[in-house]
Amino acid sequence: GAGRYRQMTNPAVMEARPYVEYRTVGDNRVRPAHAELDGKQWRIDDPEWKRFAPPNGYQCRCAAVTLAPDEVDRGALRRTVTTEPDPDFVGPPTDLVERPIG
Repeated sequence: GAGRYRQMTNPAVMEARPYVEYRTVGDNRVRPAHAELDGKQWRIDDPEWKRFAPPNGYQCRCAAVTLAPDEVDRGALRRTVTTEPDPDFVGPPTDLVERPIG
């Protein structure tokens, strides 16, 4: 997750693809909190997105996909989210690699 996040936040990538969409695997094992995030979109530099960048829980199988401006669904962009990431997973994965869990 940390390597993918670093790629997504590379300035050249952010210029070309400044949005991100949260995606689940879509099967019956997806947690309700993660299912709520499925299809939601944010600007990649939005602090709210940084809270939910996968993984956001143990054994999370979710992913993020960068989007160009013409790929954004304005209806999915930054909708209200009522869920929270698992306590040890708040923040981008790069932060998780650099601090101990627990």
